[in-house]
Amino acid sequence: MIGQSFSRLTVVASAGKDRKRNLLWQCQCSCGETTITAGYRLRSGETRSCGCLQRESVTERNASHGQSGTRLYIIWSNMRARCQDLSNPHYGARGIKVCSDWETFEPFYQWAQQAGYDDSLTIERINNDEGYSPANCRWATVLEQSKNKRPRKDHKLTADDARAIRRDHRPRKEVAAEYGVNKNHISRIKNGLRWADA
Repeated sequence: MIGQSFSRLTVVASAGKDRKRNLLWQCQCSCGETTITAGYRLRSGETRSCGCLQRESVTERNASHGQSGTRLYIIWSNMRARCQDLSNPHYGARGIKVCSDWETFEPFYQWAQQAGYDDSLTIERINNDEGYSPANCRWATVLEQSKNKRPRKDHKLTADDARAIRRDHRPRKEVAAEYGVNKNHISRIKNGLRWADA
């Protein structure tokens, strides 16, 4: 574990065991602080910082940027949630991450305005095997994004796909474009009328 990085934390030393005999590790956070946490919490993504990430999130929620609830803020929030969800087969489970610059909303907002954002467009990764960053993202129409979706070995959605779709809060046409299926199919999955077959 020593030398491995997990989000903002880098393991620097062993720190014994907790009362349940889980191995503990001392970690250096990218903010400069140190913390001790169990290895399973690092591997699962449950612990990603010394606590600074949560403090920043609270600050972000209370910030006076005036964008909370806007479409662009929801895009940013959903983007982060997909990547933090380690059970999402197309994002968190694949190691797709949001760059450190976009951990807070303001830098993402500034990039979006400079990159030509408007409410008719969706965020698209240029290379679907890489994460969200200014160098790998652009604004595209739903049709353009559907043409850039990751190739599938077959055209059937899996049970993991269905679970991820139910948790995805983007507009249904955007989710449909991501998975390469009809918007009505997404609606049926969200409403519990269809499960995994496409």
